Amino acid sequence: MDNFCCVWQAQPVPALRLISGGTALLRPPPPAVPFASGSAAFVGASPKPAGRPFRRHRRPPPLSRALGAEGSEGTAGAAASEQGAGLGSCRRAGIRCLQVAVVGAGPVGLLAAIALARRGYKRIRVFDRLAKPPAPDNTAAWGDPDRSYNLGIGGRGQRALTRFGAMERVDQWSKTVVGRKDWSGKEGPPKVTINTRRYLTKVIARDRLSSVLYQELREKYPQVSVDFSVEFLDFVQGDHAAKVGGTRKTLKLQRCVSPSLATETAEEGCEMTTSPFEVEAEFIIGADGIASGVRAALAQMGANIEHQRFEDRKPIVYRVLSIPVPEGERTDLNCSARNGDVIVESLPNVEGTLLGVVLFRPEDERVENLKSGQEAKELFQELFPDWPTPLISDGEWDAFARRRTKKLPQFAFAGPELHLGGDVCLIGDAIHSVKPFFGLGLNSGFEDISVLDQCLEEVLGAEGHLHSATLEQALPQALSLYSKRRAPEARSLVECQRIFDQPTPLRFALAFVLPLVLDSIFHGMLPSIFAPGA
Repeated sequence: MDNFCCVWQAQPVPALRLISGGTALLRPPPPAVPFASGSAAFVGASPKPAGRPFRRHRRPPPLSRALGAEGSEGTAGAAASEQGAGLGSCRRAGIRCLQVAVVGAGPVGLLAAIALARRGYKRIRVFDRLAKPPAPDNTAAWGDPDRSYNLGIGGRGQRALTRFGAMERVDQWSKTVVGRKDWSGKEGPPKVTINTRRYLTKVIARDRLSSVLYQELREKYPQVSVDFSVEFLDFVQGDHAAKVGGTRKTLKLQRCVSPSLATETAEEGCEMTTSPFEVEAEFIIGADGIASGVRAALAQMGANIEHQRFEDRKPIVYRVLSIPVPEGERTDLNCSARNGDVIVESLPNVEGTLLGVVLFRPEDERVENLKSGQEAKELFQELFPDWPTPLISDGEWDAFARRRTKKLPQFAFAGPELHLGGDVCLIGDAIHSVKPFFGLGLNSGFEDISVLDQCLEEVLGAEGHLHSATLEQALPQALSLYSKRRAPEARSLVECQRIFDQPTPLRFALAFVLPLVLDSIFHGMLPSIFAPGA
């Protein structure tokens, strides 16, 4: 999740000092031993096993038969790409050959497909285990707080969307946030702070963003198709499969017969009763999230990729709440209310309502043990007397009391390499997972794609869609360059944010000053990740 809050509690930072002119500097933390054990959990594979890799299987059915008539949600795109470019040369009859396969149809995976299509790649197919999200204009779906959470697209994300021609469409379904409105318990009326940054945050529901980018693909890029309800299992290795580090790999996939809806609650695997099928691809991108099956499979194949997760030193959990905006009030502000260890951060959507995220400690029984909507309403009236609690319907309070409490993601990063040979690389949450403070997750994922595109351009030239022989020679160099640039930044991104994620006696005095200070601090430490005023 991105950008639904700024800081939970700001810790005292001994390394923070002021020099002449009031400039804030932060001494970087001492280098850690790569992938050391201790408080961090060293993991070589995804928490969810990717299946049994490298078993010999009976030959699966061809992709077209395995998916069925409705298998691809981007059927028109698939047909156009296959007619125009053919299936490519495969080792075996009946196995579909792609130039690019993207695993993961979240915002990062879909933007990666757009980026490669604009570069000229053909036969691009995106696979995701979740069901297709509703259309962007389905306002009933996006008004449901149980479906998706809001996130903020900052300067880095906006630059990536602009680079790949998708910003205009995303902007149509985003709400521009120009500042904050903060309630501080019983301290009086709320305070409004207007943002003067160059890039104003664009707020959109996470899965609505996926829907918008999917629409962009369908309308502009016929060489790309998207197969929802299809889960990646592993890479196939054997007499008929590509060798490690080869120029083409075989993906083992399976259709979900009862896929989860595209929501943040879809954590369990899909129910699969159909036979697995296989696809060969020259270039594979793993954009399948923190529990990446692609990353786990690469680690088992001997890739120099290790996934390090950190135990949560300051656990925070949350529930969502739909909040109407009082008549006559502004709808372009990030509204925040806080009292002790309970925070409500709410971001507007394009329809003008607010989606709130209620953050609290796991041990806080006041929220965790709510039995009814009336109890929830009374609790919020007590915590936030000046907050617009009466505007929230009784039905929404009842739903809030019933909702499942959810955890924030753990800090994690992958490295020291993010690729294998010249045909597979990882992007997005598969290589860096952070808390939603400062809006780092999505924006960093979008920037991964920009860095990958820059590496392809440097190695392949502006015409990065050259014939396969050239790609076979150049892709290993381009992906190695991507790993060298992005892996250290992914690690630094996680380690820098962990500095501000420690228990502290301070409350929220610095909660809304720190983001402004950190903007310049992080730019000095990691200029390629953080841009001033972004």
